[in-house]
Amino acid sequence: MASGEWTQTERGLKILVIVMGVLIVAGLAVIGTTIAKRQAASGAPTGVPTGAVGTAGAPGVPVATAFGEKNIELPKNGRLTGVHTESGRLILRILLPGNRESLIVLDIATGEKLGTVNVQSAP
Repeated sequence: MASGEWTQTERGLKILVIVMGVLIVAGLAVIGTTIAKRQAASGAPTGVPTGAVGTAGAPGVPVATAFGEKNIELPKNGRLTGVHTESGRLILRILLPGNRESLIVLDIATGEKLGTVNVQSAP
């Protein structure tokens, strides 16, 4: 066999390797596109300027500048145990004496306190 000739099996393997490589690249492209679409649909901030809230340029999502410093008073002897964000709100989880919990809800854009939820056990 001359150096430039391929057997039937070698040709088949070469084609198989090329096809599988193309399938891997196409699969990665589909995964990347799916992740990007889900992030955009969920409203997850991507590329948000420093000091801004929301997705820059997204329709219906206000972009606010930093509101400066806000002081939030915790209940007496309360301890911050968790922080969660949801729908433009910041939720602070507070552990109170007697193993009670309280949630303080803040507006992320303004830093204003929207309310407090006291979590109580059923009698």
